Amino acid sequence: MRLAVFLLASVIATPYVHNYDLTLCSFAVLLVLLDGKRNGYRPGERATLSIAWFLPLAVVAFNGWNLPLGPLVLATSLGFAAVRASSTPRHLIHRRGQLQR
Repeated sequence: MRLAVFLLASVIATPYVHNYDLTLCSFAVLLVLLDGKRNGYRPGERATLSIAWFLPLAVVAFNGWNLPLGPLVLATSLGFAAVRASSTPRHLIHRRGQLQR
C-alpha cells in the first residue's frame, strides 16, 4: 500500500502531468483493488477507483470541457490509499526482506 501512496503522490506532486503520465495511477489503483478484495472496501472507494482507472482516457475530455477533475480524483484516491496504508497491521509490513512479527 505504501507503493500505491508513493505512485499517486508522485503524480500529484508533478506540476505538469500529461495523460500518458497517469498510467502510474493504474498501478496504484490495482494495488488498492487487490487490498480491497482481501480486506473490504470503504464507502465511495470503488467509485473513486473506477474513475481513477479511466482517468488517463477521460482527462482529455474533462479538460476540453474546462472541468479539471483530474486533481480531485487523484487527491481522493491518494486519501483512500493513505488510509489503507496507515491501517495495515504492523506485522504485515516487510522490512529488509524479512517479515516482521
